Amino acid sequence: MYRINILLKIIITLLVVTIVVITNNRIILWLLLFLMSLYHLNNLKSLLVIDLILVLLLGFSVNYDICLLFFKLLFIIDYLITFYKKLSLEDKKFLFRKKTTLKMMYYEDNFDKIIDRINENKNRLYDSDVSIDKKVEDELSRNYLQARIRFYGSSLKKQKKIKWNRIDTLILLFSIVVFIILFLLRY
Repeated sequence: MYRINILLKIIITLLVVTIVVITNNRIILWLLLFLMSLYHLNNLKSLLVIDLILVLLLGFSVNYDICLLFFKLLFIIDYLITFYKKLSLEDKKFLFRKKTTLKMMYYEDNFDKIIDRINENKNRLYDSDVSIDKKVEDELSRNYLQARIRFYGSSLKKQKKIKWNRIDTLILLFSIVVFIILFLLRY
């Protein structure tokens, strides 16, 4: 799964805040509010009340210019709260449960299956009795680690450090193009 670079998130946030500050076009402001409300509807339902207040302020800004100023301030605060909560939610995704309980549960669930597979291989390869105790433990540990890597990724530190790649560059270029278009349509 692709995770966007934190530096790119900060750049996009600065571009959005800049557009909100310099634009007086209510259609652009409504579009930005609509997109943020959709995100809040899916992920952060607690901020929908602020979105409702923003809709009212944007509606009143047609007649009163002071409402447009309050709209911009509240929108920037709401956007920054959303940005901060999104970063904190992504950090919480990588917390692992205790390894020992998961490891024991995995061992209990898969012990019989691995024993049967090792016994089949032993009977096929050897005629006499061979001790397979160490082999069972090694096989269980290896399969547990493989399943854990498939589920969580290779390591927590590697997932936290995200390098800049081509997709980030394309997203940045797209964001700059959208920023320029919105900058030209600001009135």
